[in-house]
Amino acid sequence: LVSFIIPFIQLLNWGFKSYKNVLDDKFIDIIWNTVKVSVVSSIVIIIFSIIISNYTRMSNSKFSKVSSKLVMLGYSIPAAVIAIGIMTFFIFIDKLVWEKLVISTSLIMLMFSYSIRYLGIGYNTIDAGFEKIGNKYLESSRLLGVGVTKSFFKVDLPMIKSSILVGGMLVIVDILKELPLALILRPFNFNTLATKTYQYAVDENIQYASVPALIIIFISAVLLLNMGDKER
Repeated sequence: LVSFIIPFIQLLNWGFKSYKNVLDDKFIDIIWNTVKVSVVSSIVIIIFSIIISNYTRMSNSKFSKVSSKLVMLGYSIPAAVIAIGIMTFFIFIDKLVWEKLVISTSLIMLMFSYSIRYLGIGYNTIDAGFEKIGNKYLESSRLLGVGVTKSFFKVDLPMIKSSILVGGMLVIVDILKELPLALILRPFNFNTLATKTYQYAVDENIQYASVPALIIIFISAVLLLNMGDKER
């Protein structure tokens, strides 16, 4: 009640008073920016999560065990620290290859930072899906003469479909509200719902800030409800 319901009611009150001054063509672009970056980053994260998780379950080597631990580092390190490290790395690559700033001023750097930050969330969800099905179906497929790759795409991947969808939704929810990475690494004149909420709040336009905040809550709520259906 104290942590969500009362603040949410207050946000709704402010939102009804100010939405006409906030919702315009530029704000629609901000919503599109947020959805685009979140979905693309989520797809990249899930693909790498599937690759790493499948490798760790198929291999008992020390490298696979270390890999499964390394993917969790991004979520435990402060976002600002990740942002500074990634910015330094991309500027170094730009100077080395093009001798000017190219990818360090693009969305690639921002989406790369999201991938580093939230890879652990996608990995945990996919890994849990692989643990549920085990290796018996893959082994049965192999005994029937089907190759490893074909068995993976025909047997394992369809069976963890719900885990893939849930993992993608979880990552999107986290990216929607991510602020430090977006503030530090976004290209010039590129805003997300989180950064716009922050800008309004810093400018003491709290009523205006309620509109992007409510949209973040709405999108997250829809994803979480769908997530519950997928898990069932």
